[in-house]
Formats: sequence, C-alpha cells, structure tokens
Amino acid sequence: MKCKLCQTTPKDWDGDDRVCAFPDGIFSDDNWNCATANKLRDLAENYRVYGDDQSIAVIPIPKMKEYNSGWLVLNWYKNRGCTSIAQVISYGTVVQLRIKQAEEIIKYLSPLNIIP
Repeated sequence: MKCKLCQTTPKDWDGDDRVCAFPDGIFSDDNWNCATANKLRDLAENYRVYGDDQSIAVIPIPKMKEYNSGWLVLNWYKNRGCTSIAQVISYGTVVQLRIKQAEEIIKYLSPLNIIP
C-alpha cells in the first residue's frame, strides 16, 4: 500500500522506484523517496539542524483533531531519499508517525499556515 502522495506524485529522478514510508499507515524507516516524507522534510526546512551529513528537525505541532499537541521529529542523511526517523513526542511518549497525522501536519504547515 502507498500513501496518497506516493500514488499521485510522479517519479522525477533516475534510479530506484519510490518505496512509501507508510506501507501499513505507520512510518517505516524502510523507505525511499516517499512523497509524504519528502513533503514533511521540505516543510521542516526552518526547523532543520544539519551536522555530520545528518539533518534533524523538531517541529512543534498543535493539537489536531484526534491527536495531542507535541513535536514531530524527523531525521535523514544528506538530501538522499530515505527518511530514517519520523516520530511524534507528546506527553512523555514517543510513537511512530501515522499517515493521517502526517497529512494533518502537512496541511497545518502548508505555505498559508506555516509557523515562523
């Protein structure tokens, strides 16, 4: 199974095909150029810290529908296609990002609503 963005975003690179980061609706680090993970990384640019070829972004997220407020943590190597970590920290718990929450975060961080 692929997320909506993986299903609808055309491949624009040479090499291996896309491997969705949300095959069962929950983030998997066995991914490659997942369109949803890439969109989150693009939107995380203002929150990114880069060092030793690794990027990490910690993005504050508000309470959204069925999810509590907290922080989205993303980690990736250089600008390559794999996102190694996509987790949400909230009230002392750490869970893998779920596709529905990822879609809500993308909508929240979209250019008209992006937090400074």
